[in-house]
Amino acid sequence: VVDGADNSTLERNFQELVSLLDSLIQSTSRVGLLRGDETVAEKILSMSKLQDSANGKKRGRQRNASTIQSTPAASSSSGTVSPAATSANLVASSIIRILGGQQQQDKANERSLSKLGTEDHCLLILLASDLCTSISQFIRQQQTKKGAAGTCAAAELELLSSQAKPLLNGMAKSMELILMNDSTSDQFPVAQMDKVALLALKGCHRAATSLVSLLGNRLSRASTVLHRVAAFGVWKSLAVLDSDVIQSAAM
Repeated sequence: VVDGADNSTLERNFQELVSLLDSLIQSTSRVGLLRGDETVAEKILSMSKLQDSANGKKRGRQRNASTIQSTPAASSSSGTVSPAATSANLVASSIIRILGGQQQQDKANERSLSKLGTEDHCLLILLASDLCTSISQFIRQQQTKKGAAGTCAAAELELLSSQAKPLLNGMAKSMELILMNDSTSDQFPVAQMDKVALLALKGCHRAATSLVSLLGNRLSRASTVLHRVAAFGVWKSLAVLDSDVIQSAAM
């Protein structure tokens, strides 16, 4: 996510990342991930339907594995991906890397983040979680609209849904990291917590709430990660002696 051979390079890269995340929050809140590109949105929705069809046939054992591999869904998903769709996926994967939600351990990424101080790391968590919230809220605002706006919102919902588990896992990990860093007992007096850490914790609460409320039944197979989010996002967070944190955790 952020790296550098020396402190000055690390600081420069960190500031560039902060600026980029801030810019993405502003742009996605106005125009979404796909920036209103209806052509790309329709391709994403078409590929999603084909993939759902292939997966349904696989679950029903109507075709063997080799036949499914040759379906249009598989060939489409391995074909050329548009720059807009690639950009949207890169945004999602960047959020996941910052929050630490990737399934396979990324030691290089962990080393990069470990070079940052607690406050800087929490700032990245805050910005990444706010970006996720911005994306979710934009989709919610646009999904009932007709025409290009509704089509793009539906496509962005598919993209976000495909990354839901690692996003929520990253939020749980980030909340755990914040609470463990500032834990001195079973309770967390606000005076002992860094201000940015408190903001990052509340940012994760907002992002998780926004994502879960948006996706709803799409998370029916994500019970394990949802329980983890609840463990750190609700029960552990309620021990923080700060009314704002308790209120956001109760959401």
